[in-house]
Amino acid sequence: MLLAVWQVLGVCSILQIEAVLQSVLLRLADGKDGASLEQQEAALEGLLDLIRCPGFLHAAFLSCDCRLERSNLFEDIAGLLSKTSFPAGAGTSGKGLGQLHLISLEALLALLDALAERLDDPPPQLQAVTSLKQYIDVWRPVCKGDNPPVEQPADPAATAALAAAAAAAPGASSNINGQQSQQNVYKNGAGTGRQGTGSLSNSFSRNGSMQPVQSNHKQHQRDGVLNSSLQQLTGAAAAVAAATAAFEKGLKQRVMLAVDHFNKDYKKGFQFLQANKLLPELQQASTDTDAAADVAPTQQLTNSSSSSYPAVHEDNLAQCIGYFLRVCPGLSKTTIGELLGEPDKFYLKVLESFTYTFDFGGLSFDVALRTFLESFKLPGESQKIDRIINCFGRAYYKHAPDVFANEDAAYVLAYSVIMLNTDRHSSQVKKKMEENEFCKNLRGVNAGQDFPRPFLSAIYHSICNAPIRMSDTVGAPAVSGPAAAATWALMAERSNTARGAALVLPSAVRHAFDTMMFRLVWGQSVHAMGVVLEHADTDAVARAALDGLKTATRLSAHYNVEGVADSAVLTLAKFSGALNPNMPKPRAAFGRDPNARAAVETLFLIVTRYGDCVRSSWSNVLELVLRLDKLDLLPPALTALLDSDVWGVTVLAAAAADDDQAGTDAVAGNREPARTAAMTAANGGNVAAGVKLHKAAAGPAAGAVGRPLKSARQRRAAGAGAR
Repeated sequence: MLLAVWQVLGVCSILQIEAVLQSVLLRLADGKDGASLEQQEAALEGLLDLIRCPGFLHAAFLSCDCRLERSNLFEDIAGLLSKTSFPAGAGTSGKGLGQLHLISLEALLALLDALAERLDDPPPQLQAVTSLKQYIDVWRPVCKGDNPPVEQPADPAATAALAAAAAAAPGASSNINGQQSQQNVYKNGAGTGRQGTGSLSNSFSRNGSMQPVQSNHKQHQRDGVLNSSLQQLTGAAAAVAAATAAFEKGLKQRVMLAVDHFNKDYKKGFQFLQANKLLPELQQASTDTDAAADVAPTQQLTNSSSSSYPAVHEDNLAQCIGYFLRVCPGLSKTTIGELLGEPDKFYLKVLESFTYTFDFGGLSFDVALRTFLESFKLPGESQKIDRIINCFGRAYYKHAPDVFANEDAAYVLAYSVIMLNTDRHSSQVKKKMEENEFCKNLRGVNAGQDFPRPFLSAIYHSICNAPIRMSDTVGAPAVSGPAAAATWALMAERSNTARGAALVLPSAVRHAFDTMMFRLVWGQSVHAMGVVLEHADTDAVARAALDGLKTATRLSAHYNVEGVADSAVLTLAKFSGALNPNMPKPRAAFGRDPNARAAVETLFLIVTRYGDCVRSSWSNVLELVLRLDKLDLLPPALTALLDSDVWGVTVLAAAAADDDQAGTDAVAGNREPARTAAMTAANGGNVAAGVKLHKAAAGPAAGAVGRPLKSARQRRAAGAGAR
């Protein structure tokens, strides 16, 4: 189903696909929510179809992992596949592998194959930049659906090389899934652009540049913006879009560290964000005592007198924090709730800024309240709850003044709905509130008037049928339930913004992220394939796992990723245990184990082809060679090499050389007296000098230079005899 949505709707469906994957498919594949084994296998089959779809993994990485407000969809998929391929889970029968593990292994191999698709002609690789030179306001535009400004998208040389590669590649337009897909159009270095949903056909000039030709299609216009007038990305635009995505990925890596600090202590999280120029710093407090007292809480976490960039007023800082709390993924809902409920003046401004980031226009009261309360967890203290709900009442009243007479009426109704939610869905409350009681409690609240009975009845039944979720679960929004309609409507609206559509780049450009993507998944992938190989009960499964290890090592060699070859060698070296000479009949045991033989063969293949990438695992390779040597299992060529000296001369050749030298010495011995006498006469009868000159003229003693040294076997035997 998702594959059909992706192939038909393309880039305008990435928000919806991400929501379904995170909320439904990945949870089912992981066995959560009581999923059966059949449901897990069906979910993994769906993931496998998506992974095999050309260009989908890169689009998911660029559109989700490389955007601040989105989840790390590519990382989550790779982590799930590595986890479900382990035989420790369900679906294992004995030592073998179940269907669940085989599907996961197949999907994991398809993921690595997608990264290795252009190894024969790889484009220049982009690297994430994890630091900013100055403060950039990224949270406000992201919250409003726009692309954040950037300092410098990437290395200009890399961007130019990518643009040249995209322009030179035949069919460089992003033709994915066998059809022309819609594209984002980045108009400048800041990465801003427009998306749409029209079909597009392409024609190319003789010099390889792309000339877009737009076909007839239905036009759609929203808020005066023509969203369906799409153009294909040119080489330069695709390169700039890729560089901008790499820049934002680097920011996201810093933000994820800030999230860890925030979830432990939100003040330290704010300090970390300021240190990394992702939040502005606060202006120095006024000398006035009252003003200093008002901003005292912020001094502990935001004020700095040695700022390298302009400081802002606390109202602007509170606004930035409100946007940050709204769009940053992974934040603890409990921590957000505690922060929003603080009584200090600064945090009251943060609460107001956070609340007004929601657009309640067109939403019913209960759906608006659900949307608001499901973004954080209400604190337990009643005074904090009162402050938060009061702020919600003011915000909703501005969007629905025809329903409520004043802000207080919206506040009282919201508080009553929360009390109703607790009453109806708490196991500690035995007697549940009825509809008449709920309506009776709200008499005269609306400026002395009663709310319409159908209005209150709809709210009552909505809460009774589905409780408001106020848990600390961090994850994607719900795609079912009363608030799902608002969620889908919001996603449909955002699909028409600059950040709502997927970023699908030509093949010559999207593979510039292969190194970045491979670094994220290689560790867990290599480990998973090693465990699968250990439990493989058929030759086909063993070969598949070994092919995955070879693909991973090949990727690391091309992209200079350290540690992969060593991990593969260490994983394969575990299978040499059957070659232990101290075990009974090790040769027979090794011959009867096809997985061990295939693993040893793959190990030597990796060492032979990618030996330059091997670092710390050479000791394991040499240990394996020694074991094979003791069991006489080495090939003849390697055995002959071990039986030679350091010059590569074998033992038999050395013996023949000794015999030839001995014959030469015998012939030369007959001439020694005549030569010595001649030298003595030349030195005036000095015999000692004559002998010395004769030896110098004759050169070193026969066999002293160039004589073959002992072989490795002879040296080992001599050492053992001496001991």
